[in-house]
Amino acid sequence: MQIQTNVVKKPTRSWHAWISSIGLAYVVLLTLRVELVRALSRGGPDLESLVFYGPFTALSLVATVFILRGKRWSYRLGLIVSAVFLFFQILFFLFSGGGLGNLRNPGFFLTAIVPIPVLILVVYHTALGRRELRRGTEKATSVRGPTVVIPSILVGAFIVGGVLFGLLGPTTPSPQGIVRDVTIVDGAFYPASLQAYVPAKLTIKVGDTVVWYNEDSAHHTISSVDGAFDSGDVSIGAFYRYTFTQPGTYEYVCDYHPFMRGIIVVTAS
Repeated sequence: MQIQTNVVKKPTRSWHAWISSIGLAYVVLLTLRVELVRALSRGGPDLESLVFYGPFTALSLVATVFILRGKRWSYRLGLIVSAVFLFFQILFFLFSGGGLGNLRNPGFFLTAIVPIPVLILVVYHTALGRRELRRGTEKATSVRGPTVVIPSILVGAFIVGGVLFGLLGPTTPSPQGIVRDVTIVDGAFYPASLQAYVPAKLTIKVGDTVVWYNEDSAHHTISSVDGAFDSGDVSIGAFYRYTFTQPGTYEYVCDYHPFMRGIIVVTAS
């Protein structure tokens, strides 16, 4: 006598589901990171930003969870949310003034450039995943399939290439000495910001070069109080460098936001 048993196999998630969820999770983490940095720099949460980004972040998180559970509606939600995020991310990139010429700024690269190809990938895979579910053909799409491999390779190559360019790309050499970085933090333009520059006071030697990176969401200037140097307008994601050739204490401000103050102490080499 033979006893037949029916083994119920757990459905396998397709690569469209995995890639869509990972991309949406990246957007959620990126948004939380930006808002955390902004809150720390201001000494409190930015309510206007929370009102705008909060719902999108929550919807992205919901879509991430339920796409992995194979819910058809979650693909549509993920597609809409990622498309809206992509639209605003492209606007931010186009009007921020940083451009591709500033890949050496890791903050700008990760917050303004990388999300664009990632969101394009999410839009692409949520659309394909939704189509598979609608046709009743949801299955583990082959990782070797062209619909998975080609877009993923292009996005991966872009991100890796940008990181390598940032690490190894050419820079304007300093005549002598070393190069030190100062970051204009996100939220620095708020009067209530606890710290506009990191570090706010920097000690270097004669011949060293200081590079200011603008990671804020506003334009700034780096202007010496005594007129020794003046960057002019430094747009979002851009940077300014200056080589100090004379010892002394240099206090600098932002002409647009005079409450932003920093100090460079230059000692004899």
